[in-house]
Amino acid sequence: MWRVVTFCITVLCMWANPTHPSSANEPIAFNKGDFATIREWHKGDMLVVAFWSLTCAPCLAEMSIWHEILETHPDLTVVLVSTDKLEDSERIENLLERHQLTGVESWVFADPFVERLRYDVDPKWRGELPRTYFIDVSGKLHAHSGMVDPATLKSWLTASGVP
Repeated sequence: MWRVVTFCITVLCMWANPTHPSSANEPIAFNKGDFATIREWHKGDMLVVAFWSLTCAPCLAEMSIWHEILETHPDLTVVLVSTDKLEDSERIENLLERHQLTGVESWVFADPFVERLRYDVDPKWRGELPRTYFIDVSGKLHAHSGMVDPATLKSWLTASGVP
């Protein structure tokens, strides 16, 4: 039944705006194939996709970093994907609100078989969090495990030609 519900939610989100997701507070259900969908929706953008969890202390510490980064680089697209359960959506929304990240595109794992989702994102990803993917305007992807510090981001932006 949950598969039907998450499928319907995903279809409704895509139907409401087929070229770009809503930036409302409620996280979008993240299923197999959605990492490719996110990349397609933001094709040509400087894109950061950050995977995190409510139970990951470094991930929670990183939230203030994402807020600061978005303040200093408003043209950068940041997408946050929670590896928690769809049932945790309200807690996720509350946390993003506390960190002033309510306008950031947010997703949450919808498949209880999280290994399938992680493998679909990156076969080399073993589940360590936080896990961040930097994707430049040409689509080149760079994976980073562990907290992202502003220096790492600045280095990636500089290497990608962003001042």
